Amino acid sequence: RADGTAQVATPVRDILDELQRLELAGFFGGAAAELTELEQVLIAYAASVKCLALFHTFLIALYSLLIDRLVGLALVVGPVSGYYGAHVLSQCWVFIYLLFCIGCVVFGFWVFVSVAFRFYYFLLFILGLWIAKVVMNFSRVLAAVGPARAREIANARFEEMRGGEWVAREA
Repeated sequence: RADGTAQVATPVRDILDELQRLELAGFFGGAAAELTELEQVLIAYAASVKCLALFHTFLIALYSLLIDRLVGLALVVGPVSGYYGAHVLSQCWVFIYLLFCIGCVVFGFWVFVSVAFRFYYFLLFILGLWIAKVVMNFSRVLAAVGPARAREIANARFEEMRGGEWVAREA
């Protein structure tokens, strides 16, 4: 540097943190500084639960094609409520999905133990258990943030980008 001091390379973690801050600032229109660490965790969990709900829907669609279409159609309600709850950050919808996940875990355990001790049944049981754990953690973080603040975060929608900046949608 010109002032005679050495410039030390920034650790990778600092760079990733800065990129995440800039990304959140772009998404929330500069309000990333107002987001606490817990709220940033909430946003990350919401994205994860959305992905898991889509995956769960895919598994149910496969089940309904192979076994029973009517039952499969009824079971899609669980993942759809989870996706919607993660999208709008609603504790009620996420709780419905959590109950669905717990039901899937109980059913998966019953199938593994009573029907046949097959390895793929065990894998499906473990996968269901892991999905339920993620949804439960998301539900806890959502409850810790509070419904009013979760609504504020969920309502941060942006319509278009003009001149390198996101422009908030008019209500």
